Amino acid sequence: MVNKGDYSFIEVEEEILKIVNRIGSFIEKEILKNVQEPFSDNIIIKDDDKHPVWYCFKENRNLTFINRFGEKVSKTRRCYESPTKEKYIPLDEQLGFTNCKGFSPMMTLLMASLGGLFPYKLSSEILSQALGFNVGSTGVQNNAEHIGQIIEENPEKIDYGTDKDQRYDLIVAEVDGTTSPQITEIEGLRGRASLKSPTEYKECNVVVIEKQIGKDRKKIYGGLYSNREAFKTYCKQFASAIGIDNGIMKAFLADGAHHNWDIADEHFPEFIQILDFYHADEHLFAFGRLFKELKRGKLFSKSHEGLLYDGKVNQVTEAMKLELDHVPNRNVKEARREIAYFIRNRNRMRYDVFREQGLPIGSGMIEAACKLVVCNRFKGNGMRWRRKDNQEILRVRLAILNGTLRKYFMGKRVKDNIRSLTRF
Repeated sequence: MVNKGDYSFIEVEEEILKIVNRIGSFIEKEILKNVQEPFSDNIIIKDDDKHPVWYCFKENRNLTFINRFGEKVSKTRRCYESPTKEKYIPLDEQLGFTNCKGFSPMMTLLMASLGGLFPYKLSSEILSQALGFNVGSTGVQNNAEHIGQIIEENPEKIDYGTDKDQRYDLIVAEVDGTTSPQITEIEGLRGRASLKSPTEYKECNVVVIEKQIGKDRKKIYGGLYSNREAFKTYCKQFASAIGIDNGIMKAFLADGAHHNWDIADEHFPEFIQILDFYHADEHLFAFGRLFKELKRGKLFSKSHEGLLYDGKVNQVTEAMKLELDHVPNRNVKEARREIAYFIRNRNRMRYDVFREQGLPIGSGMIEAACKLVVCNRFKGNGMRWRRKDNQEILRVRLAILNGTLRKYFMGKRVKDNIRSLTRF
């Protein structure tokens, strides 16, 4: 048929994919049919966080889902209920269905992964083409947001897979923030009506920690839509979860915002504090733009850029003071503010020393992280988000970037934390 031109080779592969999907679905159904219930007891005790909870058998229910091969599958399983009406389904926990919404664990993982990386419509198109059957954008959105509701926001409750006892050559921590558009929440407005609300830009603070052993580097990302005080607490939890004690050299980079250095002082006390060189350089040129003669100001900034790079901050500030006569009265206050900025941060501008120690002096890592974590997903053309949606998809995106998303679908050995009380 291909030789005659009746079929292209891509059509051949599409037909093969359909056959593979049918075979795969048949095998999965046969496996699921033979999966046994973990318990046949009528009363069980679940030891959850050292607080035993009693569950009584309530009824059999059907679990119906769409699998990775595009077919609907059903499985009857035993459902239990506690005295407080809390539901527990051991088979779902064992198979990894507890975090799924109408789809198999693998299918939910695929939908959440794509939904956390790309717009929902694009994600559905990618999945549909790759899997060989139609995947709706609404399903992608619902599952991605559903997983975002389940993922812990507190970093201390997340397993990042890092070895806290490992000795690292260098640990670098950086923080920064960026904004993304959100729908203004107006009391009483719900559903589609709320979509007509004005847009406001909300800050998302980002933290990234990089651990280095020789040439091997591992970055772990964190982020939170919040005020700065809440972000401080988040950074404390993040540092604790990642483990920052075992570094031969440790550095904390940020721009000149006061709250960044509060985070460094409180939660990264042993880290060498480094002010991003390019941020400092911007302030040097901002000072030059305050001159009466802009040409002179530009020449001043350019000629002192090398001194700044070499860590000669005191020479730079003394030269700035001498140039105040060339600044008009209306700009003197701002010029003195720039001088105070350099004096206040001079210990964080020892760029010659930092370079000799092999430490970074530019915050390119955190700027790239802001784009990767926030901008690439939340600031697309025409995008506006509800606050809740922002937070949910941010958690999904971080789980993808840190390689922790798959853990939410792996299932558990339920017999490890279940005790049988009696069997009737």
